[in-house]
Amino acid sequence: MAAATREGLGGWVRRRVGGWAQRVGRALASASDDPFVSPAGRPVNAPYRTTGNGPRSRNWRTGGYGPNAALDYSLPGLVRQSRELMRQNPDAVVVQSRLVSNVVGVGIIPELADPVVRAVWVAWTAVCMVDGTMSLYGAQALAVAAVVEAGEALVRFRVIDDGLSPVPLRLQVLEAEYLVTSKNEETAGGGYIRHGIEFDAEGRRVAYWLYPCHPDDVTPGGYNNTPIRVPAGEILHIYRARRPGQIRGVPWITPILDLLKDLADYKDAELVRKKVAALYAVFVKRPYPEGMDAEQLARVLAAVKTDDDGAEGELEPGTMWFLDPGEEVEFSEPADLGGQYAEFMKQQYRSIAAAVGLLYEQVTGDYANGNDRLYRAAFNEFRRNIRQIQHHMVIFQMCRPILARFSLLAKLKSVIPDEFDAAAVPWVPEAWPYINPVQDVAAKVAAIRAGIDTRSRVAGESGHSAADIDEENARDQNRATGLGLVYDTNAKQVDDKGAKQPVDPPQEEAA
Repeated sequence: MAAATREGLGGWVRRRVGGWAQRVGRALASASDDPFVSPAGRPVNAPYRTTGNGPRSRNWRTGGYGPNAALDYSLPGLVRQSRELMRQNPDAVVVQSRLVSNVVGVGIIPELADPVVRAVWVAWTAVCMVDGTMSLYGAQALAVAAVVEAGEALVRFRVIDDGLSPVPLRLQVLEAEYLVTSKNEETAGGGYIRHGIEFDAEGRRVAYWLYPCHPDDVTPGGYNNTPIRVPAGEILHIYRARRPGQIRGVPWITPILDLLKDLADYKDAELVRKKVAALYAVFVKRPYPEGMDAEQLARVLAAVKTDDDGAEGELEPGTMWFLDPGEEVEFSEPADLGGQYAEFMKQQYRSIAAAVGLLYEQVTGDYANGNDRLYRAAFNEFRRNIRQIQHHMVIFQMCRPILARFSLLAKLKSVIPDEFDAAAVPWVPEAWPYINPVQDVAAKVAAIRAGIDTRSRVAGESGHSAADIDEENARDQNRATGLGLVYDTNAKQVDDKGAKQPVDPPQEEAA
């Protein structure tokens, strides 16, 4: 206490407490999994737990990959693995089918107000493909399916005047393998080619290097598959970038490639185990011949043994197997999940659904344990993800450029008005089905009546145009009136209770 008096009580407390804190800090740092050394030379905890120097952190090996460097060696392998699963794995097929049906549906359609433009467009969409096998909206589904499977798709513009339409624009959907991934080099003027895509010095795409034929397909006459340079204005590159600067897409099932394969192997093994367990066979054990022991019998059997003896056989229901003396049958007894199998599979399918942005019920078709309120909340989140894909990828990368090129060629052929502005045309995806039709429609009607929404916006959300709906309603009502028919959908004739509306008396002419 005398020392405390000489240096002052405050200084003594600070010195004692400070020393205690340093000792505690050193003890904690030495016991920590992630000891670091501060700039002052004192051991401290790592600023982030997973980046420390402890044994747990050292076992987490990470690599620094840019948005495109990770694809240099992995992209071809990822595409091959994804295509393999799409050919043979039913779960992968379901994922692709559900994504395509929700992103595209029957088609994402432009809302064209001009009847002339609309008529030319409708006629062109039916003949727009080079091979003539599908309409424009089928091409949308084909392109999105290719993006899900391989991460990207290409649409090439072709000018072909075949007389099928006054607009000589034709489209060709190409798979990702057409891009020459191995072509990486510098070009004149400071540009470069990366993964088969040519950029100028400013980083703008100027060309794509493509194989004339699919490199993994045998095409008659296409054996000289020398890459060709196609201007970027003739190619639409459709993919979903996950990182800034990413120039190629990866298969959408990349995070679950191993899960899908392992789960398929597990289900196959479980099916075989159940199949074997369901077999019923009889095994007959025979005694040793009289006066002969096991060693003597073995010598006799060895002398008369043929090539077929001892061959592996397959169990079949109702069979009877006779065993040689001394032989016994032993079956393996693998662990049986029993009642845990269903729950285990649910967890795996939930992981698969979450990884690709789908709902568990959509992947499995299992709607047994849900209710409409929970499903509505989950489905609203799912809709946000699908709308993002529709507007940021399909509409921006495919639909708008196609309409712009159609408009350019149609104006050159003088088949649509010069004042038509393709960039101002809204695109309308297919309508979402109602989860609860009565409640959903009532809520929309209430929102329109309250002035917090409009008929045009509600019609657009349902995949239709308010102008088209009005025109169709007018035609229907005029036709019904002309035939003397009364429907309660005509507010001029019947009110919302089904009663006839009073007929307005004729107005007297002013004197």
